[in-house]
Amino acid sequence: MARAECDYCEVVDIKDYLGEQWTAAARYDALLADLIPEASRLIDREQGWGDCHYAAGDPAAVVRVFDTVSGYEMEVDRCLQAAAAIAVDETETGVYVAWVLGTDYLLWPYNELYFTRVVIKYGASKVFTDGQQLLQVTGQWGAATTPPDVIKLAAIITVTRWFKRGMQGFQDTGAIIEVGQLVYRKALDPDVKEMLRVTPVRVGYG
Repeated sequence: MARAECDYCEVVDIKDYLGEQWTAAARYDALLADLIPEASRLIDREQGWGDCHYAAGDPAAVVRVFDTVSGYEMEVDRCLQAAAAIAVDETETGVYVAWVLGTDYLLWPYNELYFTRVVIKYGASKVFTDGQQLLQVTGQWGAATTPPDVIKLAAIITVTRWFKRGMQGFQDTGAIIEVGQLVYRKALDPDVKEMLRVTPVRVGYG
């Protein structure tokens, strides 16, 4: 079963991780497939991002606007560089003027496939002023086009834990599952949270 666009792992990843004998071959494939998007969205929320952040949630270029403060650089949400375009409401009249990459501004970090900061190029006759919704960025928003290894592993572990808890009949509360019923504790385990601790969390930028 192929990975859905916004899922951070596949059923086959979980079966490889557990060993297919522990998932009863294909018997629980549909169940695992149902748990994967729930785990993926929980990871997004844990880090403060919108849905699909680690799989380029916006597959096409989307416009976002940001507040600005006086200076020569502005932080923005993580954006893939493909089709990125910058425009600024220089007169605070609602009219956005397109800036030219390499002439008016640079994208930071340099030499990466994404950026998190718009920097005025040295010598350019541009500057950011204090204002609301003055910076307009058009691009593909998200951390990566495909889930990074740490995110994929976090999703695999989360689904695995949910699945095995349900199968073995125990939760943190110690409740006993009724015969024939599977119950899943939909929360991230401490070890998964520790893995995510080293990945960037969202900070609001306007």
